[in-house]
Amino acid sequence: MPSKSIPIVLKDGKTRQLRYEWSSLCRLKREHGISAFDIGREQLLGSVDPLKITGLVWAGLIHAEPELTIAEVEELIDISESLDLMGIVADALLEAIHGEEKAGEVKKAIGSSLKNLTGTSTSPKVTK
Repeated sequence: MPSKSIPIVLKDGKTRQLRYEWSSLCRLKREHGISAFDIGREQLLGSVDPLKITGLVWAGLIHAEPELTIAEVEELIDISESLDLMGIVADALLEAIHGEEKAGEVKKAIGSSLKNLTGTSTSPKVTK
């Protein structure tokens, strides 16, 4: 059963369906040396490689456009929308790997971890 598709609109204004399948992630690693599983960890550590994000977008689109190239995807990404794009890609990938319900739990856990890393407490403040 294929993973759920998430609509995405890129620079050309066309709505596409972002969907991750095992074969697309294997193709991303085999053809471009990019592991989707490493990217999540890198993002958490604040290291975002534009080529890797582009590769993930490409891997999510090739189910519908198998001949699409990474170079073509590069031209479709608007840098001013890159943070939103990374969020959409992360959501789609988490849902593909964990399923919709579990992905929500993972997102909450990641959010809590990020708040702890930045020094913002996720627990209520204790006052005296």
